[in-house]
Amino acid sequence: MEISDIFKESYRNQSRLQDLRPEVEEILSRVLNDLENGKTNEKAPHNIESNLYSNINLIPSDFYGQCTDLLIVLCYDKDDIYYRFKEGLDNAIEKCYGINKDVYFISTQWHSNKVKELSGYIKSVRQNDVRITFIHVTANGCVIMPS
Repeated sequence: MEISDIFKESYRNQSRLQDLRPEVEEILSRVLNDLENGKTNEKAPHNIESNLYSNINLIPSDFYGQCTDLLIVLCYDKDDIYYRFKEGLDNAIEKCYGINKDVYFISTQWHSNKVKELSGYIKSVRQNDVRITFIHVTANGCVIMPS
């Protein structure tokens, strides 16, 4: 199945996926491409090439720029999901407090218990007017997960 077909099918199944910012769509497309090529069986890359660096904060990344309103956190199969999610929350509430307003966690793995462990932290970050979205990416498409 082509990446565009996966997006279309996911869009039909979840209307909130239709409202994604272009930067999030680009990163999601790269994750789906990595999934298709078997690269998500590793840790998320620190060197995603993109002309978006001035518009987003990306974790993990070798590039450290200014804080922006958009933070995208990637988690692949070999990453520690708890650590990666906590790293993103820390970024939104400490390093880029008051600046990160949209946080997207894009993950090829999902563990409800790990998210539950962070539920208090997630709630406190949201109380600071930060919108948090968890997207689980699989070969069958993208799903917005409850949190």
